[in-house]
Amino acid sequence: MTDGSFEFRLADVGEGLHEAEVKRWLVRPGDRVALDQPLVEVETDKAVVELPSPVAGVVSVLGADEGAILHVGDIVAVLQPEGEIPDAGTPTPAMAAPQSAAPASTANSTRSMPDAAGRALATPAVRKLARDLGVDINRVPASGPGGRVLAVDVQAFAARDSGRTLDRDGAEAALEPLATAITPGGGAINRAPTDASLDQPVGARFIAPSAVSPDTNRPPPTADSRLPLRGLRRRIAQTMAQAWSTIPHITGFDEVEVSALVGLRERLKPAAEARGLRLTYLPFVVKAAALALREFPTLNASLDEAKEEIVLHGAVNAGIATATPDGLIVPVVKGADGLTLLELQAAIDALTERARARTATPEELHGGTFTITNFGALGGWQAAPIIRPGEAAILGVGRIQPRPWVVDGRVEPRPVLALSLAADHRLIDGDVSTAFLTRVGALLSEPGLMLLDMK
Repeated sequence: MTDGSFEFRLADVGEGLHEAEVKRWLVRPGDRVALDQPLVEVETDKAVVELPSPVAGVVSVLGADEGAILHVGDIVAVLQPEGEIPDAGTPTPAMAAPQSAAPASTANSTRSMPDAAGRALATPAVRKLARDLGVDINRVPASGPGGRVLAVDVQAFAARDSGRTLDRDGAEAALEPLATAITPGGGAINRAPTDASLDQPVGARFIAPSAVSPDTNRPPPTADSRLPLRGLRRRIAQTMAQAWSTIPHITGFDEVEVSALVGLRERLKPAAEARGLRLTYLPFVVKAAALALREFPTLNASLDEAKEEIVLHGAVNAGIATATPDGLIVPVVKGADGLTLLELQAAIDALTERARARTATPEELHGGTFTITNFGALGGWQAAPIIRPGEAAILGVGRIQPRPWVVDGRVEPRPVLALSLAADHRLIDGDVSTAFLTRVGALLSEPGLMLLDMK
C-alpha cells in the first residue's frame, strides 16, 4: 500500500472454504495490537477460530460488522504496521491453509518453514493450541507440507517437554489394547464425559432436556419473531438441502437384543475408569460399524459424479454427530477401524468436547467416510437419519431399553437397542444395506465376535 497500511485479507484456508462469518471483534479502530494478537472471531465452515494479527501496529479499519459474511479475498482489517511487513504474496500464518494431521517424528519432521515475517507457518487454530499449551511454535519441528506446523506437531512437542508420549491422533499412548484393559492399571487419562454417547440407563424413560440444545435454552416468544440464518445453522441448512435433493435415500431399521453387550460394558467399566475413562456404549457401536464396513466396502465409499466413479476409501473415518448450542457438528475419528475400544473412547471424548466448545480444528471436522448419529442420547428410539454429502451411508442409534423378547419360546424383558441405516441408493441396493445393518447388529448382540478382529 502506498500509504504504508497493511490489508489483512481472508484467504482460502482450505477444505473448500469460500466464506466466513464475523462472530465477534476483539479490537476496535485505534487499538494498538501485537504480532499474533487475536483480532476477530470468525466462523469458518463448522469451527469458530480467532484470526491473529499478521503484524504489530495500529488497527485503522475493521473490514465488516459482526454478523456479516466475508468471502475469500475480502479485507478483514486494515492496520498501520510497526516494523517489518509480510510480503503481500505470501500467506500469513493467520491465513495459511490447514493440512491433514500427520505423525510428528524426528524421522520425517523438519524445522518449520518461516513466512516472510520470520514466523513458523501454522493455522490460527494451531497457533492458539500452542499458546494454550505454553509452546513456542517457532521451536516446533514441522511435519506438514511446505514446512507447516500441524496440531499434532504442537501436541507432540508439548508432550515431549512434559515427559509423555502421544499416538498418531494426539491421544496419550498409555492406552492399551482391550485384551490388557480387562486388568485394571496403567496411566490415568482424564477425559470429560460426553453426552454424545449411548449411556442412558437401560429402561430410562424420562430424558432431561439437553444442556446444549438451542431450543430448550431459548425462552418461548410472546409474538412472531425472526432469527437470522447465519453461522452453523446456515451451513446446516445448505448441507441438508443438498443431501435431501441430491441423494436418493434408502432406510432400514432393526432391533437388537444386547444383554451380552450390557454385561461386557459393566465388566470393563472399572478397568476403563482406572485409566481415567468413562466407558460408554458408543465405542462398541463405532467398532462394530468399522468392522462391518471392512466387509461391506461400498458403504465406506463416495461417488465422484464428475468422473462417474465410486471411490472406495482405504480408511474408516467415523464421523460422530455431536449436539452443540449452535447446532449439529460432526467431528471425525480418523482410522477408527484400527483403534481399540479405549482409544476410541478417548478420541470421542476429546473430539466431542472440542466440537461443543467450537474449538475443533478444520482437519478434525473433515475427511469422514461414514457417520454415526446417536439420537438415543436424548431418549430417541428410531429415526431416519440424513446422509452427509460425500458419504454413502449413516448409522442411527437409539436408546437401550427393556422390550418384550422371545427367548426359547417364552417372552421375557430384555435390553434392546434400536438401529437404523440410511444409504445412498445410487451406490447401495437394499440387500447390501440390510446385510450390513444385520452384521452390525450381530456384532453388538455378540460383542465377543469383535474380539476376533479387534486390535
